[in-house]
Amino acid sequence: MLNDALRLSDSNRIDSLIKIGIATVLLCILSPLNIDIGMEVPLTLQSLLVVFFSVLFGWLNGSVPVLVYLLLGGFGAPVFADYNSGWDLFLGSSGGFLIGFLIAANIVGFLAEMNIMMKNLFALVLLALGQFILLVVGLYWLQGVTNEEFSWGVQLQAFMPGLAMKTAFGGIVFIGLHRTAKRLANQS
Repeated sequence: MLNDALRLSDSNRIDSLIKIGIATVLLCILSPLNIDIGMEVPLTLQSLLVVFFSVLFGWLNGSVPVLVYLLLGGFGAPVFADYNSGWDLFLGSSGGFLIGFLIAANIVGFLAEMNIMMKNLFALVLLALGQFILLVVGLYWLQGVTNEEFSWGVQLQAFMPGLAMKTAFGGIVFIGLHRTAKRLANQS
């Protein structure tokens, strides 16, 4: 967790509000984008971003943006994948993934706060764990909503390449921010 290392204000409350605002805006702007790289499952940044901010800022500053993002999408802002929105998505086949966003963000944020001296490898593990948690919640929900039996192995295999790419990308960004924070601390 780099919450203390990446200070944006001397006031803790203002610092938290700025981080929550930045994370919410980035979630809303980047999450609807669908990146087609020829995989079976389209690549979106939603699952990475919802856990990335919790790894970066901890439980509260990472989970509140996810909650705001979900509320905005529920009330009609086109912030979900493919610029979708609405409460009906929470009841349909993607509902488990949306609910999983908040579950994963909370768990990962809690674990990140337990490890104050965040090492880059631990951050990668948390990024992968968070995406895996929401994937399991989403697939479990999907199976319940469709009432169809499917092979968990096949489903996980379809999602794993994207999960691995997003985890690697998130890790690179985290390492870059970690190094920047260290450099700024050494200059102070």
